[in-house]
Amino acid sequence: MAERIAFLTPVSESKYPYIQNADTAFGQNKYKTSLVMKKADAEPLVEKLKDAWIKENGKDTIGKAKLPYKVMDDGSYIFNMASKMQPRVFDTAGNYITEDLNLRSGSKLQVKGTIATYNTGNNQGVSMYMNNVQVHEVVSMEANSSPFENKGDGFVVESKAENTADAEANQADF
Repeated sequence: MAERIAFLTPVSESKYPYIQNADTAFGQNKYKTSLVMKKADAEPLVEKLKDAWIKENGKDTIGKAKLPYKVMDDGSYIFNMASKMQPRVFDTAGNYITEDLNLRSGSKLQVKGTIATYNTGNNQGVSMYMNNVQVHEVVSMEANSSPFENKGDGFVVESKAENTADAEANQADF
């Protein structure tokens, strides 16, 4: 079995975080996020990922490995990490968070986890597993908030309270 290597990311911007609730789309059940890092912040983590592969499989096979990051057009890196088990979530004071923060893309997170290699025939690479997540900045969307501005014209849904009051008033007529 491959040795697991610990990692700690710098505080980074998250994309599509499923930290407190698992992503269950397409039959998967994973806690996951992507973290966007500047090149200077990403380079030590990239080296750690490559070193994990080389230690297990040799330097000449690095081209075969699927690595859990991509280099973006602007030179930044985006790292993908996941876990089947829910990571423990903390605030910046080290307090364990139990309530759902409803985290969205743009939240600033720091992840502590492990790196492991895998080799299942033609599927070879390196994975990043989340163990703990520290939340530095929350971007969330309230259940009743909208990302759109109110234009004042067009289709508008009546609130349930109004609908209930109208229904009760209509029932009284019969």
